[in-house]
Amino acid sequence: MLCVCGLVLHGAFGQGEHAHAPGWTAAEVAAADLARGETAWTVEEKNALLHVNLVRLYPKKYWSIEVEPWNPAEEYQRDDAQELASLKRTLLSMAPVAALLPSAALRDEAECLAKLQARTGAIGHERGSRCPRAPQRMWAENCSYGYSGGRDVIISLLIDEDVPSLGHRENCLNPGLKRCGIYQGDHARYERMAVMDFAQ
Repeated sequence: MLCVCGLVLHGAFGQGEHAHAPGWTAAEVAAADLARGETAWTVEEKNALLHVNLVRLYPKKYWSIEVEPWNPAEEYQRDDAQELASLKRTLLSMAPVAALLPSAALRDEAECLAKLQARTGAIGHERGSRCPRAPQRMWAENCSYGYSGGRDVIISLLIDEDVPSLGHRENCLNPGLKRCGIYQGDHARYERMAVMDFAQ
């Protein structure tokens, strides 16, 4: 079982009004935007699945269009040169992998953890008996704190600053993971949080 969590950033930063950067074709967006018809998902959550699928399907293009020009907020002093260089190598050399399918059950599991932490300000993966997980042959989880907007959440997880294992990145790009549920909500300490649950 894979299970990775890390603090992404203090403060809350949004992605602005656009779901993705210019330069994608309609066919590319359609191939990645698999949660757009999910009525229970918020726009932020749909955009997060869009971005994780764009990077899986078109890794080289994602680097040049989305990651390289990314600047989440002027007041955030980025110190991620090493991780950015590593991400560049990964995306420019990897083969495309299949898009993740949206999962209502996995989104429910992500929502349960997020709501558990919303009031207390806790971080991590501790669920206790109130948020049981369904048994899975392969399961992974990413938690992001401080970012809002699908694009910012996914790029920050791909960069994986100060996470030596790069586990968030590996989860996003793992070809063995086929389904994903995403929930974004408020957090008492970091204002916004996102939980991504993946399964085979």
